[in-house]
Amino acid sequence: VSSMISSRLIHSHSSVDMVSIELLSSPNVIISCVYVPPNCPKHYLTEVLHSIEEISLLNKKLIVVGDFNAPDINWSTLSASTPSSTMLCDLIFRLNLTQLILEPTQVKGNTLDLLITNIDNYVNNIAINNCTSSLSSDHFIITFNIAATYSFKKTTRYVLDFSKCDFDSLNCYLMDIDFGPCFVCDNIDSCWQLFKSMILEAVSFFVPKVKLKSHQPPKWFTPAICHH
Repeated sequence: VSSMISSRLIHSHSSVDMVSIELLSSPNVIISCVYVPPNCPKHYLTEVLHSIEEISLLNKKLIVVGDFNAPDINWSTLSASTPSSTMLCDLIFRLNLTQLILEPTQVKGNTLDLLITNIDNYVNNIAINNCTSSLSSDHFIITFNIAATYSFKKTTRYVLDFSKCDFDSLNCYLMDIDFGPCFVCDNIDSCWQLFKSMILEAVSFFVPKVKLKSHQPPKWFTPAICHH
């Protein structure tokens, strides 16, 4: 999520490969990203589906995306030939969700990557880019838009202004530092942390900081322009 868009992480105690965030937009939208390994144990899939159901019980607008590795599902009839895929179909039916990816998402012609939601009327411009020449993956890229109005955060941050650095004083200071302890630590990580702290301390003495403000994008910079 862009640092300019207000959002929050939804914490979970589950050990499955799933992360969820809530976009603080109008309306608020929860997006969850899931990975289900091929031929995963039943208990793992059960936990994935339970996690999705827990998120859905928050009674908010929900979009779940990810690689579910369920190529045997017939999405026109919401039926499957394996027990694991049938479990996914049952969850989608029970929670009144909709799966919007109906074309192959992988070079072998399988539909593995899914977009499951309870707000299909808010999801538009779904596109599947079947060019994998620039990717180290046999999966296709899926893009889509969410019809929502986002609030942009106004944040203040400080950066080092090296154009006003007192380099002569900085060089003299560094020449007087005893870097010997950096090379007698117990491990390389400790050596690096000590060396880095010495350098950063020296920089803080002789390089001033300047305040930067991030501004909301201009009104003409619409989501459509950003997408293209």
